[in-house]
Amino acid sequence: LEKGVDSHLLCARRQSSLPNTHLISEGLTFQKDRCFQALTQRMCSRQKDPTSFGCSANYFGNALVQRLHDLQPDIVHLHWVGASTAATCALKHITYPIVWTLHDMWPFCGAEHYDVTDERRYIHGYTPENRPEGAAGLDINRWVWGRKMHHWQGLCLHFVGVSNWISQCCRESAIYKNLSRESSVTTIHNGLDRSIFRPC
Repeated sequence: LEKGVDSHLLCARRQSSLPNTHLISEGLTFQKDRCFQALTQRMCSRQKDPTSFGCSANYFGNALVQRLHDLQPDIVHLHWVGASTAATCALKHITYPIVWTLHDMWPFCGAEHYDVTDERRYIHGYTPENRPEGAAGLDINRWVWGRKMHHWQGLCLHFVGVSNWISQCCRESAIYKNLSRESSVTTIHNGLDRSIFRPC
């Protein structure tokens, strides 16, 4: 905004009064979305996976697509969309170019935000045979990964990795290979003040 760019921020929860910051849903719709989010978290708790550090099923939709159509942006820049911020099926209804910054592995994994296993299911596919040792209950990761493969097939998504590592993980993933050929992965490192943050 200071540079004269007409930009807007859509968020699930607003904790500031900055201009052009909007809630995705408000009022009763916001309360309904919170109930759906709680239900989704209960569903995720049915999965016993010792390698998952939290999960986001993102099954239920909200007003995100409608809010974007109201704003009519030139470009949509997604960041962290876990905890039902954007339903898995919503992306195919966004008619604007999408850039997605990878703050974790969720965009190309199942429901988990990081895959720390040797199986690397995000590359080889989520099968019963490669489920991590010690996992039990519903395989929510497999179910969510299947929904992403279905709903995002052929989509054009432009990913921005904040490290070379996460960019490479994205390129190797089955979900990325299932997107359109125009999709891309670019690395733009997080900006840090190197006079403060440095090896020691």
